[in-house]
Amino acid sequence: MKKIKISPSILSADFSRLGQEIKNLEISGADMIHVDVMDGHFVPNLTIGPPVIKALRKYTSIPFDVHLMINPVHKYIKDLSLIHISEPTRRYAISYAVFCLK
Repeated sequence: MKKIKISPSILSADFSRLGQEIKNLEISGADMIHVDVMDGHFVPNLTIGPPVIKALRKYTSIPFDVHLMINPVHKYIKDLSLIHISEPTRRYAISYAVFCLK
């Protein structure tokens, strides 16, 4: 049987304490950290982007499950690749991409 992995989203975290919030999730046993990247165009909300994800990387070694709800996606792939994209998670939709970042 496949192990279920827990990937809590930081979308509801206290953004003024994101580093500590991520450490708390890791201590609590999260397998990955889910990060929703929204551009205010593809979806109506606006959230964090590659610079913040890169800054958060130093707070944990567990993978980031990054859900890109942005258009066009290709403009951000290079920036995200610099944060060490591993294999994409197995989730599909039209016009967005999901990656696991280590």
